[in-house]
Amino acid sequence: PATTYYFQTQTRDAYTQDGSFSTVTSTITDTPAALDPPTVSGFSNTTTSIQISWSAVTGATYYTVSSTVPGYETVTTTNTNYTYGSLDANTTYSFQTQTRDAYSQDGSFSSVTSTITDNHATPTAPTSFASSTITSTTIAMTWTDASNNETGFLFDYTSSTFPGVTSSLAIDSTSKTTSALLPNTAYTFRLRSENYTVASNYVTSSAIYTNPATPLSTTLSSNGQTSMLISWGANSNPSTTVYEVYNVTDAEVVTTTTQTSAYATGLAANTSYQFAVRSQYLSDNATYTAYTTSTVASTDAISSSITMTLPVGTSSTFQIAEGGDTHTATVDSIADGVVTMTIQTEPVVVSGSTGESDTIDSNGDGSDDLQITYDSVGASSVDFTLASYTPPSSGSSGSSGGSAITTKNGPQTMDGKTITATAMHLNNDSGYTKEQTISVTFDQNTASLIALSTDATFADAAYAPAKQTYTVTLPNAYGTYTVYAKLRSSAGGITVLSKQITYTAQETINDTTERPTNTSSDTCILKEGKPYKSPFSSAVYYVTDTCTKRPFQTAARYFEYFLSWNNVTVVDADVLGAVTTDPAGYMPHGQLYTPLVNTILKATTDPKVYWFSGNNLHWIVSETVFNTLGYAWNNIEHVGTSILERFTHGEDITQDHIRPNGTLIKYEYSPRVYVIEKDPQNSTRQVKQWIHDEETFTSLHYHWQNILTINEAEIYPNGETL
Repeated sequence: PATTYYFQTQTRDAYTQDGSFSTVTSTITDTPAALDPPTVSGFSNTTTSIQISWSAVTGATYYTVSSTVPGYETVTTTNTNYTYGSLDANTTYSFQTQTRDAYSQDGSFSSVTSTITDNHATPTAPTSFASSTITSTTIAMTWTDASNNETGFLFDYTSSTFPGVTSSLAIDSTSKTTSALLPNTAYTFRLRSENYTVASNYVTSSAIYTNPATPLSTTLSSNGQTSMLISWGANSNPSTTVYEVYNVTDAEVVTTTTQTSAYATGLAANTSYQFAVRSQYLSDNATYTAYTTSTVASTDAISSSITMTLPVGTSSTFQIAEGGDTHTATVDSIADGVVTMTIQTEPVVVSGSTGESDTIDSNGDGSDDLQITYDSVGASSVDFTLASYTPPSSGSSGSSGGSAITTKNGPQTMDGKTITATAMHLNNDSGYTKEQTISVTFDQNTASLIALSTDATFADAAYAPAKQTYTVTLPNAYGTYTVYAKLRSSAGGITVLSKQITYTAQETINDTTERPTNTSSDTCILKEGKPYKSPFSSAVYYVTDTCTKRPFQTAARYFEYFLSWNNVTVVDADVLGAVTTDPAGYMPHGQLYTPLVNTILKATTDPKVYWFSGNNLHWIVSETVFNTLGYAWNNIEHVGTSILERFTHGEDITQDHIRPNGTLIKYEYSPRVYVIEKDPQNSTRQVKQWIHDEETFTSLHYHWQNILTINEAEIYPNGETL
C-alpha cells in the first residue's frame, strides 16, 4: 500500500518485430484509512504531576497528545503514556490523543478528557484564637497564623450549633470582626487554615457574650393610687436578660426581672415619680449598662373610682375617700379565666371572670360599700376597677349600684379623654401574609403602653412603650390568626383591639382551592374535571372542582390530563364565559406527568415543598433548609395532588448541612457532574459518583437544571464512576 509502481508498453507485429517502448508512466497504490484515536485508559496524579495512559493502536508509529498544560500544549511519543511535571496542585487539566501511521497520516483526535492534580499539603491550624474588642453587636477575634502554606482561612460562628455563618478570609489574616450580632448573646467561633480544598482542624473558642444593649424608652403609667407600671424596650436583648428597675425619686431598687415591664408598689397617692432601668451582663451578673430614665409621672389621686392592673401574687393599697380607710387588693390566682382576689382591711375573698362584678363590705359594718369590676382577666394578670358603692334603698327596684358608683366606661388619658387609637392595621390591611413576622400599625395612637399577642389572654405578652408601628411573630403553623392589642393610657385606662390575618405558604399560589367558594357541583353549569372550548376559539379550558376555569397553556400540558383532543367539549361562548376565570391563571402538571429525578415539587393546594428522589417524596421542612442547600424557588414544579399521591413519603429533609442521597452536584472549578449516594462500604457517610458522560446522565432521567454548584470546601470521597 502507498507504493509507487512504473510502467512502459511495447508492441510486436506479425513479422516478430518489436516496436519502441512507450513513455514511462507511474501510479501509487491506495493509502489505508487513518487510524482511530487511542482510548485514554487512566491517569496517575500527584500534587505536581499527571501521567496519562492510553491503549496501543496497531499500525501507529507514534502518538500526539494535546493538553492545556502551559508549554506542553502538544507532545509526541512512541510510548502509550506520557508524564507532565511542574503542575499546580488541585488544578484541572484537559487532554486529547491522536495517532500517526507509517504513511505520515494523522488520525482524528480523541474526545477531551480532564483530570485534577492532587490537593496540597494540609496547613497548620491557627493558634491563640481569642476575642479582643466586644460591643453589644460586634465581637472581634484575633489569632496567630501558624501556617506558611495556607491559601486562606474559613471563619465560622454560631449562637447555637455548628455549622453557623461562614466566611472565607485572605491569606495571612490574623483578625476578624463580626458585626450585626444580637446583644447579650453567647456566640462560639471556630477557625481553620485552608490550602485549596484541604484544611487544618478547627480551633474553637469558648462561649463569648456580646454586651447587653441599654433599654429603650422607659415609660410610666399610673396603676392606681400607690402603684406605677414601668415599661421599656428590650432593644434586641434576649428574653434571658435581667433588668434592674430603680426608683429615682426614692433612690431605691424596685426589683430585677427578665420581663420588659414591672410594677412599683407602696408609692404615695397623687405623687410624682421617676424611674430608670438598666440591663445586666449575662457574662457577669455584677456589671450593668447605663440607665435609661423615664419622664416624671404621677400616681392617681384618691377618688371614688380606681382602675389598676395587678399580676398574680401582687398587692396594691387604695383609698376610696380622703381620710378614709386604707385597703389592700391582692390577686391570689387565675385559673380558667377566673380571677380570685382578696380585699382587706377586713379580708374578703372574691372571684369573677371578664365583665363580671362583685360588691363587698370592706369595713365590716354589715353593709356593702365597695364594687369590684373585672374589666379584663388575662392569663397572669387582671385589669379591674374599684368603686365606692351605695346599696339600693328598700324602696328601689334592686339595681346593682347606687348613685355613688363611678366607673370608667372607656380607657382614660391623663386629661380624661379616651384613647384615640381608632383602628389597628395588620400588614397594611392585606388580609394575608407569606412571612411569619407581620407589621402592626395604629391610627391616631395616644396610648402610653401597648401589649401585643396572638393569645386573647395576653399570656405571652408584656407592655412596651407605645409607638406607631410594631412587629408580631405569628405561630409556626399556617392558618388564620387573631392579633390582639391592649392599649394603656398614662392614667391607667385600658382598651383592647383585635384583627385577623391569614398566614399562607412561603410561595403563595393564588389558587381558589385554597380559598373555597360557595359554588358547588349542583350549581355549576359545566361538569367539573372536564375540558371545554368555544366554537371560534382555539383556547381550551379546564373546569375545576370549585367551578372556575383555567386555560391549558400548551398542548403538552393538556396531554398530561387527557389522552385525546376528542375529550374536549365545544360549548357556546356565553356558557363558557359564565364560568368564572380562576385567579391562578394556569394549569399545574397533570396526573399523566412523571417528574424527573431531583425535581422540586409542590401541589397547588399544599404549602409543603418536596424534593423528589425518583421513588420517594422528601419534605423540605423550612425555608432556611431550602435556601442553605442551594435550591431555587423558581425551579419548583407545580403539580396536581394526584401526582404526589402516586409516590411514598421518605425521610424529611430537616438538616441544612446534609444533602439527601441522589443530589446532583458539581464544583465551580470542574465540568464534572456527580451524584451523592450512600457509601456502600459505610452507611454512615456519603460518596460522590462521577457521571461519566451525557448519555449516562440522560439515561438516569436526570435534569440539567437540577445540578447544584457547591463550595469546594464541601468534600465527599470518590465513589464508583457511573
